[in-house]
Amino acid sequence: MVRDSGNGPLFGFPDASPVTVGQFNTELHRCLIFCGLNVAHYKSHSLRIGAASHTAEMGFTDAQITTLGRWKSDAFRLYIRNDSLHAN
Repeated sequence: MVRDSGNGPLFGFPDASPVTVGQFNTELHRCLIFCGLNVAHYKSHSLRIGAASHTAEMGFTDAQITTLGRWKSDAFRLYIRNDSLHAN
């Protein structure tokens, strides 16, 4: 998987085709195992939760978060978990 500086998918192949959800989930699973993490605790959706929480914590506007997460509604608000960012 490669990413250049142009527009397009975040994860893609050299021919510019995007990585599918299934391919991403397979690689995420492999990485979690490699890191010794419990795969039951992490899913690809965790990254959306983390991104929404992090951008909100950084002061991004609702419109910016919606655009960055490619949400079509205000559903991103359900994912923002700022309290968890400060947990010890």
